[in-house]
This record gives sequence, structure tokens and C-alpha cells, in this order.
Amino acid sequence: MSGPIDCSDKINVMTAERALEPVRLMSELADLTAVTVRTLCGGRRFDVTVRKVWPGGPDSDAAYAWELCEAEEDGSRMEGGLTVDRVAADEPPSADPEDAYWSAVDELTSSI
Repeated sequence: MSGPIDCSDKINVMTAERALEPVRLMSELADLTAVTVRTLCGGRRFDVTVRKVWPGGPDSDAAYAWELCEAEEDGSRMEGGLTVDRVAADEPPSADPEDAYWSAVDELTSSI
């Protein structure tokens, strides 16, 4: 039997679910090719962008790569802040946009 869910845990889950809605829509909407989600980690702000890519060319199935960058309070990219780009890297993209998002979050938490 599991214990009760802490109120702050429930709020965090609800916030994550709401933030991921546009990421999930990427697989359903052909015209939606990139989504940026603001993520907080260690008291710092990061923008995680999930991009639709076609590694096998335009007639192939879409895959999803990601990039993240540390952001200022006004939303601009923080000069000298943490930046990781898996869109341009040789790393294979994910088949699912939500998997790409969570890969970025895993990278973020291991980097700070």
C-alpha cells in the first residue's frame, strides 16, 4: 500500500502534465515542428526545445531531437549558461516527442 501523495508532489505532476501537452501534440499534428517548454531545475530556468526531424528524408517517419539552454528571467538565452544541442549532434533522435523531452530533462539533471 502506498502512502498519501504530498500536495507539492501532486502540483508538480499536474504542472508537468500540462506543460507536456504541446510536446505530445507534435506526433499528431504534422505542422507542429518544434515546441519549447520552460523547465526549472536547481532554481535555474531552462528552455527545452523538442524538434521534429526526418533523418531518412522528407518521405520518412518523423523523429524527435532536443536542445536545451539556460534562460534569463525575461526568457532570453543566458550568455555563458548551460546549453546542450542534440538536434545537431550525431545522437539518434527519439521516436516519440515525450521521450525526447525526458531525455533532455535527464541530461539537464545530470549536468547541474
